[in-house]
Amino acid sequence: MEQGSARSLLRASATDADAVRQYLQSIEADELNGLLDSIAPRDAKCGKKKSEFLVQDDWLPLVHLLVQCEATRLRAASRIIQVLRRGSPSELESMQLLTEINLGYSSALDELQELKKKKLQHLVKRKKLLDEIHVVLEIVFSFLEEAVTNAKPSNGKVLPQLLGLVPYFLGMSGELRDEIGTSESLAKLLELPWSCQTVPSLLDVLVEDSALMSKGSWQQLQENVGRMVTTSPEMASETMNPVIRECVLVANVTGDHKWIGIARYLLRQLPAHLRQEAEFNLQMVCVFRERSSGVLTSVFFV
Repeated sequence: MEQGSARSLLRASATDADAVRQYLQSIEADELNGLLDSIAPRDAKCGKKKSEFLVQDDWLPLVHLLVQCEATRLRAASRIIQVLRRGSPSELESMQLLTEINLGYSSALDELQELKKKKLQHLVKRKKLLDEIHVVLEIVFSFLEEAVTNAKPSNGKVLPQLLGLVPYFLGMSGELRDEIGTSESLAKLLELPWSCQTVPSLLDVLVEDSALMSKGSWQQLQENVGRMVTTSPEMASETMNPVIRECVLVANVTGDHKWIGIARYLLRQLPAHLRQEAEFNLQMVCVFRERSSGVLTSVFFV
């Protein structure tokens, strides 16, 4: 699809969204790829090898329709995730794109619930939606593995954005009662090659959605992180501080004192002046949780 045709479709998405939806339902694969290329073209300044993509804010109405339409939802979501992986969008734009993906699949889940009385149709749609969720998670895990394996400054923005999709899709998988698929996906997430530099981002996401993790999963993760920090070469304080902070927050959520042990171990590695600063910062981080978990915080700082 040429840029001009894509622009025409964009204008139509604002004036006649129903007509655009009908068009997207029957769009050919090559034409859809061309449309996605128009929305997220390669940046000529970066050269072909870097495969950078740019998305303009004014494309969001069309992106919204693409992820709402069953025929184009998966392909559009996959392209958006690719855009995020390349690190091209601004933070605001990334949030907008992530929101569109979430809204698209939330809408699909709502539509599925409306079909409960039509059992055969419900089963077919449920399987299709689960298949899409698995594909999206596989794409995210593939890009996450790249990001955590090559822990470089440019991935500092990408990693939290990609991780932000995981709890949402795992939660959807759980809502669709795909316990085995949810468990397998969570295991894949935990088995990625996390390091002391990247694991704070993982812990931050899991603390926010702690219900996704079973007691066994938390225990496995605690053992992995404990092994990681005790066998890693000497770490800089800027690497240790986020790990210490997240371990305390996980302890507050799980009630497992072993996370406090990891935080204490790292705290002892810091020079005295940095240790005092770290303790103060941790107290500030934990103060908002003290009503529900003040015991653990007190245990740490005694």
